[in-house]
Amino acid sequence: METASFYLGKVLAEMLKRNASSMHLSVGNLPTLKIDHRIVPLEGEDIVNTEMIQKIIDLYLDEKEKEKLSQKKALIAVKTLMNKYRFKVGIFYQRNMPSVSFHYIADKVVELQEIGLPSQFMQILNVSSGLIVVAGPFSSGKTTTSVSIIEEFNKQKEKHIITLEDPIEYLFYSKKCVIEQREIGIDVLSVKDGLSYSLNEDVGLVYIGENKDDMSDYMPLAMELASGNSLVILEMNSQNTLGALEKVLNGLEKTYSREASQHMLADVLFATLVQKLIPRRGGGMVMACEIIMATPPIRSLIRDGKMLQMDSVVITSRKDGMISMKKSLEELVQRGEVRPEDLY
Repeated sequence: METASFYLGKVLAEMLKRNASSMHLSVGNLPTLKIDHRIVPLEGEDIVNTEMIQKIIDLYLDEKEKEKLSQKKALIAVKTLMNKYRFKVGIFYQRNMPSVSFHYIADKVVELQEIGLPSQFMQILNVSSGLIVVAGPFSSGKTTTSVSIIEEFNKQKEKHIITLEDPIEYLFYSKKCVIEQREIGIDVLSVKDGLSYSLNEDVGLVYIGENKDDMSDYMPLAMELASGNSLVILEMNSQNTLGALEKVLNGLEKTYSREASQHMLADVLFATLVQKLIPRRGGGMVMACEIIMATPPIRSLIRDGKMLQMDSVVITSRKDGMISMKKSLEELVQRGEVRPEDLY
């Protein structure tokens, strides 16, 4: 039988060769790749068995990670494999058997201009405080967008940046900025602790990556930072803008009333970006996005608890950099970049 190291190197090399975004190993199935949102079995490979997955776990996890996996039956970690490639590795159990997923982390940060955001959104580079919400479903590229924003600050501004991540995916190298990357559970115990530290430092930008902590534990501190001298980028899993903003409000309501929470959010919000990745005609992926800028009419609706009416403002505010998800998808179809049947 092949060693775990040889086997994993072989299938990961095939994953990279085919430009797959992820690979999954589950007992009783062929290794499968995810390419442009399609599941592609690796024909010619052996059926994955429990013994091989266990050998991979034993080989690549340290003792603390093994203990955590044993206790929680799930683990996400970032590993450098094949000597140079970084992967986000997810281990979980199904039918009492282990499964492993590998998500490739590109070593080059995508330029913010390449993402295709409107020029009004680029005003974030001139903002010294406030809240930016970056949201989307799983595997929608929201971390890529967040990282691109941070890297743009790193190239252009002189700021102290703190990131709170679970786990750390992209590695930043300080250019004009001083960047501290902290992993939840390793460098700090919680997002709340990381934000508490940030409040006592001269921090210009704080990035809160998607995490498993209860938002009610840390959202008040995030808003305190955003209302002071820090720009806060908050990343989360959400299908739409309304759902993302409701999560923020829910995270505040254990500390403040609903009305006070709405006023607080209206005062500090700069913009929300919700994105999806759609298979591009001819191969690859293209981003569709919903962008809401916190103009006076949007702030007023949030303050008055009328967020359901934001759509009507977005429709008439293209000049302000806003676009609905529906309009973004329609334009991708009109330009011939995607097929209508691939939208949903």
